[in-house]
Amino acid sequence: MTNPVPEREINVILTELSALLDRADTDTFQLRRAEASVERLWKQHAVEPAEYYTCKAFIEFGKYRREAALSAADNMLKLAPNDPVVQCNALSVRVAALDVDRALELLQQMVVEIKDDKDTIKTLIIKAADMMQYHLAAELFGVLDKLSVNESPQYLRRPSIDRSYAAMKRANLSDSDAADRLNAAYQAVRDESYDVWRTSRSVLQDGSVLYFLHVKADPDQCAQLTFSIADRLVEQFDDPGVELVSFSCRPMDDLSELKGIPGGHV
Repeated sequence: MTNPVPEREINVILTELSALLDRADTDTFQLRRAEASVERLWKQHAVEPAEYYTCKAFIEFGKYRREAALSAADNMLKLAPNDPVVQCNALSVRVAALDVDRALELLQQMVVEIKDDKDTIKTLIIKAADMMQYHLAAELFGVLDKLSVNESPQYLRRPSIDRSYAAMKRANLSDSDAADRLNAAYQAVRDESYDVWRTSRSVLQDGSVLYFLHVKADPDQCAQLTFSIADRLVEQFDDPGVELVSFSCRPMDDLSELKGIPGGHV
């Protein structure tokens, strides 16, 4: 009987960082400990450059340093441009940072490049839905269905994505329209000298989306930011898209801890 191969330390650290950044209350001590471990492994030449910058991107985002996180994600892609794991991690950073245009650029690139990697397709569906790209998510479900013709896969997000896609069509909005409105909402927050550090969504029965931008601010400040978003959408668009999405700011403390999807299902 052979002994199991021990998991690489860097993979353990990446898993811990992913879990840490899913929480509203980032543990500074755990983040610093992970950073020290990554630097030690780097000096020992025990980690690949793309892995190092993946960790750096997550750590910088955990430190609330948006531009440094995005820069590290760019380095990941330069070092391993065709690695789907690296691409997924870079996409996660861009989506989390609401770097909308470049997140969608990478998302579209990956859609073109994927073949029959069902795990990557599931990740792209989740990221597409996070960015309200419901037409694309529906197309990717079709690809996944063809690859799973002899299986009975469960897609836990599919009912809500299908409802939102139907709401998008009723509102006569495209994926591009949804992205423009998300970008406008985010820019309205940044123009008030705040940044978004987490997002969450609630899909109603009619498929419309309550899209929450979580910022480091108190409820009164968040309320003012929500008015700023509404003003920006009304000023910028003849149709703000309220039949599909309603944006609002919420404090970080309001963010419920994100739950993993059991069994790796979408």
